[in-house]
Amino acid sequence: MMPTAAAQRGVVLIVALITLLVVTILGVSSATLVRTNLKVASNIEARATMRNAIQVAFSEALAYGQLFNPNLPPFPTQCSSGGMGIRSTCVDVTGDGVANAGDDIVIQLDAPRCVVVLPVMNDELDVFNRPEDRQCYKALEQDALHGADNQASNVSYCVDVTIELTFKATDATTGRVMAYKLGAAQRATEEQVASLCAQAS
Repeated sequence: MMPTAAAQRGVVLIVALITLLVVTILGVSSATLVRTNLKVASNIEARATMRNAIQVAFSEALAYGQLFNPNLPPFPTQCSSGGMGIRSTCVDVTGDGVANAGDDIVIQLDAPRCVVVLPVMNDELDVFNRPEDRQCYKALEQDALHGADNQASNVSYCVDVTIELTFKATDATTGRVMAYKLGAAQRATEEQVASLCAQAS
């Protein structure tokens, strides 16, 4: 017995509705997947931009030479918008040529923290080729009190200090905040390091 035309139309309608439902589910899931991928890509790009801004600020501060003194501004330039504090700067990421807190990334540097302090031996110094090492050299007769059994030690006036720097980047446009820690090593006199490490604690 052959199915009637009305019964065939009912089956076609059900098959069409099921196909339409499957296509709709595929469309909605692919749109959600695209939106999620765009968010992930946006977050990756924002993190890379903030990390690059921190690297720029770190390089500028290192070249400026006041990075390890918590009482001086570590950056050569401050934000064009005031009120950011002496340990902050803005990095232009919008390309307008002006770094300001309104639409660029604000970099805040916490006070440096001493992590490792190691004494430098006299025989590690290159006093003939590195002028900065000359202030470190301690003649043996000057250190007779510190040696074991009245023998002079080989310890110089300087130490190698490793300092932890914590940068906090805030994107003014998106409101994203990122903390980034960097380590830096410096050779300094015992007095400089004692002052720095006492203030950083």
